[in-house]
Amino acid sequence: MWKLLAQVTGSVRPRPLEYAAPSLYDKPFSPCKRKVYPGLCFKEMQYRSIDAFVLMDVAYASSLCEEKMNETLGRRLWTAVLTGIPFAVYKLGFGWYEFQHGHPTIGVAAMIWGGVDMGLNVVAVPLPKIVGVCFLANVGRWIDREMRKVYWEGILLAIDTTATFLIVLAMILFGRLPLTPQWMADAWDVALVGNILSVCLEQLYRAIRKRYDL
Repeated sequence: MWKLLAQVTGSVRPRPLEYAAPSLYDKPFSPCKRKVYPGLCFKEMQYRSIDAFVLMDVAYASSLCEEKMNETLGRRLWTAVLTGIPFAVYKLGFGWYEFQHGHPTIGVAAMIWGGVDMGLNVVAVPLPKIVGVCFLANVGRWIDREMRKVYWEGILLAIDTTATFLIVLAMILFGRLPLTPQWMADAWDVALVGNILSVCLEQLYRAIRKRYDL
């Protein structure tokens, strides 16, 4: 039926069946499906309407959110300990430096940011469908639910990650880390080692899974 309608009108904008779920995170459809609309494959759609590309992006982002929420408890704990909490430590260290040697307002804001993110990472381990892993991710999740979108959480999480790496780069490049207390410098070193180890072990884990089809 949809295929016939597309041939007659040249452009269709029906809502996919899975996209009509009450919640954006209840039942997102997989981007791996050949057919996005009933009876109308994506190859046919891309010549019919620009909405095809938008819908495929929506499907992909939605599937990523679902995949992240359905991670095992051990996987979420791994991510929190070796990625989320170290990122919060970087923000706390930057905030402490700014409070003592730079702009106190920026320092307080950065320390609050880091403290909130650390708490959210801990809470997100047992409650991933309720709480996101950082403040900006939770803001994005709220926007997604209000605007019925499925990509702002991922965008703001990427912005948070980029901002954190810029903080690490600036603190190391300009030699500001030695100006923090010794306990903060030690925590920063542990966080950095944890981040590097997580990347290496993640690559090894994926290679083993791919090799043995796990």
